Amino acid sequence: MSREDEPLIVEQGDIFFFYRPKVGTEEVSDIEDIQRFYMVTAPEEKGSKYRLFILGRKKLPEIVEGKSMSEERNWALNTLTTNNPEDIRKELLAAEYETETKGKRRVAPAAPAGEGKYSIVKH
Repeated sequence: MSREDEPLIVEQGDIFFFYRPKVGTEEVSDIEDIQRFYMVTAPEEKGSKYRLFILGRKKLPEIVEGKSMSEERNWALNTLTTNNPEDIRKELLAAEYETETKGKRRVAPAAPAGEGKYSIVKH
């Protein structure tokens, strides 16, 4: 492989996954008990932006080594980009809100689902 063929690392860092249970759900036993699924990227480079995403499907696509699963579609919405990781932590905490029909409701804090490393490359 020549130097020109090597991928250029644009960004790399830590990646975290969280889920938020549906309102009123005490224990999550399957995907039906999940309200939202989140992904957070934390770049290694100082001064880079932390990002919070909501994932469209409440699960990650299956990874099959050596095989592209292009028919499996997924989407992510970047809901927060910040220099301060504390901003993202606050978004994932419990919150209360008022509804006309059910009164005061409490949204549970997001729970960790996994973590790893990521790289965004140009090739």
